[in-house]
Amino acid sequence: MTSIIGFYTLAGKKYADYFPRYFADYHKPGTGPEYCLNCATNGCIDDIFVGYCFECAFKYKGYRGIGFSAENTLNQYAANKNFFSRKVMFVPADTIVTKIKLWKVLSIMGILGLFAGWLWFRK
Repeated sequence: MTSIIGFYTLAGKKYADYFPRYFADYHKPGTGPEYCLNCATNGCIDDIFVGYCFECAFKYKGYRGIGFSAENTLNQYAANKNFFSRKVMFVPADTIVTKIKLWKVLSIMGILGLFAGWLWFRK
């Protein structure tokens, strides 16, 4: 059976083509189609993950879609697709990988340290 939903495959799991790759790579513990039974049942159409369940969407504070229930899944799929195509993608700070934040903080501190050292030697 062919699906009307375009998808890509990541680690053996199918994701809808509109679903951001960053989100598929970084699920919070206990969320997503591999770790949440509700996401695996309510958030999948034809074994393609189209969005998080209501509980997991709430954990992401709405930044990762509207959340799916067992009712009207195709209507919710269209609404979720529109959510990602129209919303300006803003990734909140709590979903950014810690190494990236640490690298940015250290680089800014290094620049400020060089500037402070230059001011100290200049006087």
